[in-house]
Amino acid sequence: MLGLVKGYGEAIEKLESGPASVYPDIKHKERGERVARYLGRASAQVVIRDFTVVGELMASLADAELVTVAGPWWSLRPDSPLYRQARIAAAQDATRRAGEYAEAFGGQLGGLIEAADVGLLSGHSDQGVVFRASAAAGSRAAAFAGESPSLDFEPVKQTVTAHLDARFGVVLPEPASEWSDGNPQRS
Repeated sequence: MLGLVKGYGEAIEKLESGPASVYPDIKHKERGERVARYLGRASAQVVIRDFTVVGELMASLADAELVTVAGPWWSLRPDSPLYRQARIAAAQDATRRAGEYAEAFGGQLGGLIEAADVGLLSGHSDQGVVFRASAAAGSRAAAFAGESPSLDFEPVKQTVTAHLDARFGVVLPEPASEWSDGNPQRS
C-alpha cells in the first residue's frame, strides 16, 4: 500500500504511518480455545498536494488486496491567506460594532484599549486534503471487479472564521452642569 502511494511522487505531500494492532483469532474447540492465527490492522495518513490525483489514488487503493479506504477530508492550510482576511474582517466588524454602541450611548468611539485573538475554528484534520487508508485482514470486496472505478472529488467548501475580543474607549459628551459659578441653577 505504501509503495502505491509513494508512486505518486510529488503529488504526495506527506505519508505517515498511523496506529497498528495485532490480535489473536481464537478458535473454540472441544478441548478448549486455541489461537488459530493472528490478525492485524495498520493505517496510514496521506496528505495530497495535487488534487487531480485524489480520485485515481483512492480508486487504486480501494482496488488493492485487503485495503479499506476512508476520506477524503478537506481543510485549509494553517498559513492560508483566508485566515488573515477573516481576522481583518473580524477586527473591522468589532470596530464598527463598538462605534454603534458608543453612538447608542450618545458618545463617539475612542481609541482601542485592548484586542486579543481568541482562536480560529478549523476543519477535522491538520492541513490539505487528508484521507486515511487501512490495511486489514479479510477479503477484498468485489465492488470494483473487472474495472478500475473513476472517482471525482471536489473540495468541500471551507468556512473560515476569526474571533476576537476588543475593548474600546468611549468619548461621552460632557454632562450639563447644575452648578454655574459655584451656585446651583434653578429653573
